[in-house]
Amino acid sequence: MRSRTVHLWRENSVTKDDMTRYRATIEAAGKKHDLWYGCASEYAPYITSNMDPYLLASIFPAMQHGDQLVVHGPVSSRLLKNLERFQEIWAYWESDRYQKVEMWAEEELEPAPPVNDRALVSFSGGVDSCFTVHRHLEGLCGRQTEEIGAALMIHGFDIPLEMDDASSAAAESAKNLLAARGVPLLRLSFNWRQIMDGLQICWEDSHGTALIACLSLFQNGFGVGVLASSLEYDPLIPYGSSPLTDPLLSSDRFRIVHDGAHFPRLKKLPALATWPKALDHLRVCWEHPELAGNCCECEKCIRTMLGFRAVGMELPAAFPRDISDQQIRRIPLRTETAHHHFGLVRQEAIRAGMGNESWVSALTLAMERYERGETPIMALRRRLRLRTRVRSLVGASATSDEKRMGNQLARVPDRD
Repeated sequence: MRSRTVHLWRENSVTKDDMTRYRATIEAAGKKHDLWYGCASEYAPYITSNMDPYLLASIFPAMQHGDQLVVHGPVSSRLLKNLERFQEIWAYWESDRYQKVEMWAEEELEPAPPVNDRALVSFSGGVDSCFTVHRHLEGLCGRQTEEIGAALMIHGFDIPLEMDDASSAAAESAKNLLAARGVPLLRLSFNWRQIMDGLQICWEDSHGTALIACLSLFQNGFGVGVLASSLEYDPLIPYGSSPLTDPLLSSDRFRIVHDGAHFPRLKKLPALATWPKALDHLRVCWEHPELAGNCCECEKCIRTMLGFRAVGMELPAAFPRDISDQQIRRIPLRTETAHHHFGLVRQEAIRAGMGNESWVSALTLAMERYERGETPIMALRRRLRLRTRVRSLVGASATSDEKRMGNQLARVPDRD
């Protein structure tokens, strides 16, 4: 019988050509997996020796594939306590997929103060992370303002590990953008997503823990990790990064801040107007990581581009071409989260008096198709069936005039 105990071991780090891999072994679902974080060796003074980052990366495999999680090494006692509540939330949200597991560590570390008050912010170059960096640098958060010490860009999530050139291009753009604001960019490679895909761990559920695991790795150099919000406080839905669960991935030594959930995404766009360089360097596309910029065709690109329309802003240079109503009608909506985001765009457009514009009608049709469970391929097949049916109805028994009318009808595009 396959063991239901998930084990986690720290392995020796490996350094080659001024790059170091910090490694651990996860044993889950009867197999061992080599988990690693790779970064420049010059970052070594920032890297923690405890097991917190590896535990964070392992919690979803444990909840999905295990009855208990055994950590062979030192772990923050506060993190273990917080993870119990974190697991309770996910077991409640997705009881058919996750369960709360017992956690055991060879050593539970006593509470320790953070090394400093400097914050390391997760940075992708998208709207959310640019907004978070901007508002903290400008002191727009009142007493909640964090001292941004550096930004962290992670290779291996939206850009696959094998795409070094695309990752380097994205990092160079982000580095130049942040340098003008006095914020250094740290780069990290992480093979977590490859392992999680093999274990069939849902990305939408687990990506927040992965991002925070990467931030936590640098807790010898920073006392705070900042993660930009993707969703608002309302509605609070099961999602991998939320204001409810992210702070529960903190320890006494490393505090996690979930930032900006009180700002709807569409309000972040006008707020970034005072940082025009950020708008011109936005990188939101993840479906076409081989491109240096945005494809202007995928769901995330279209959603962002329509957001600019809805708030009455010009499309920035980061999006080299606009989109048609036909593209909007065929948006490949696949998740409830994406549907929610497009709903906010449509709502804002109607509020701004754009409800009768053709692109809003096209967006409404795309959303209705998702609501009735119809994919773009299914919609195409339905249109073909309709046209075949029309042609059959005006078959040989029809008059010439009827045939002409039928042919004209068959050529009328379905507005779906």
